[in-house]
Amino acid sequence: MKDNLYYMNKALELAARAADIGEVPVGAVVVCNDTGEIIGCGFNRRECDFNPLAHAEIEAIYQASQKLGRWRLSGCSLYVTLEPCAMCCGAIINSRIDYVFFGAYDKKSGSVVSVQQMFSLPYNHKPQFTGGIAETQCAEILSAFFRKIRFISSYLGGSKMVSLENEWDSLLKDEFEKDYYKNLRKFLITEYKTQTIYPNMYNIFNALKYTSYNDVKAVIIGQDPYHGLNQAHGLSFSVQKGVAVPPSLVNIFKEIKADTGIDNLGKHGDLTKWAKEGVLLLNSVLTVRAGQANSHKGKGWEKFTDSVISLLNQREKPVVFILWGANARNKAVYITNPKHLVLTSVHPSPLSAFNGFFGNHHFSKTNEFLKNNGIEEIDWSID
Repeated sequence: MKDNLYYMNKALELAARAADIGEVPVGAVVVCNDTGEIIGCGFNRRECDFNPLAHAEIEAIYQASQKLGRWRLSGCSLYVTLEPCAMCCGAIINSRIDYVFFGAYDKKSGSVVSVQQMFSLPYNHKPQFTGGIAETQCAEILSAFFRKIRFISSYLGGSKMVSLENEWDSLLKDEFEKDYYKNLRKFLITEYKTQTIYPNMYNIFNALKYTSYNDVKAVIIGQDPYHGLNQAHGLSFSVQKGVAVPPSLVNIFKEIKADTGIDNLGKHGDLTKWAKEGVLLLNSVLTVRAGQANSHKGKGWEKFTDSVISLLNQREKPVVFILWGANARNKAVYITNPKHLVLTSVHPSPLSAFNGFFGNHHFSKTNEFLKNNGIEEIDWSID
């Protein structure tokens, strides 16, 4: 049989799996004392399973019982990263586990030694126990988890999330206080805690941060962020440098070259320069789960971005709205001011680009409109 640290490290691996899915990181293993075999594994699953009983210890005990074909686990030891609570102590006693090894002490609900001493009470079984195995590591994984939770809640739930440092702050102040947006914010807090979400939460509002209200010359509306690793950074159609340029953006670059002579092909896909030129690169939905396109559709972002477009529609200074694809064209109902120009075509996706995107001349038409209205033209180069 291997030493205690070995088994506690196995429990820590399970705790890390719990943290990855947004659960309090507690892991447990049940070990057969005679063979040293791990016969049961578990980690917290309360939030995922909507089950108040789904503690790591109980999950591991259940798995061990199923493997052995009996509920009595005499001859077995339990290793768990956090001192068991009263419920889990009861399960340990009832399953007749011989020995319990735990890592960190739980001053709030630990029922082995911290809050109460259940194993010392006159039950019909009294497990032996040792605490403090790999205590530092077990405590740190918990501390790191709760630091992350507090930070996400503070950032996404507080004013920092909506500090745009330009005119958008005052224009959208009331929008951020509406019930739909508060519900969206709650949804995002849960999503960023439990899932991999793009873009990084610091970059959600990059389109509005880079292009202030009064500086907007043109708006290019996308659908939702790219859902691949290191792609999305808060600007529609744009990807971070060092990432392969997506096919739709390649087609955009091809049209720019054919329309204006500017060659962006073979460089990168970061459109930050456009944003700073006055192009509001706005997706209809500003966040997405990794690998799951449209996963945040219908959660409230559409109302928010509709409001952004409505605010721009109210502006006296002319704006060009560039709407590619059916989803973007749906936003046209919010553009009623005759001072503005609306350009529409199919999406630049390889599936549709040859059906009307190529040859739409939207980039030269945008600049022609701006020039005719006394507004500086956009430099469509990306460097």
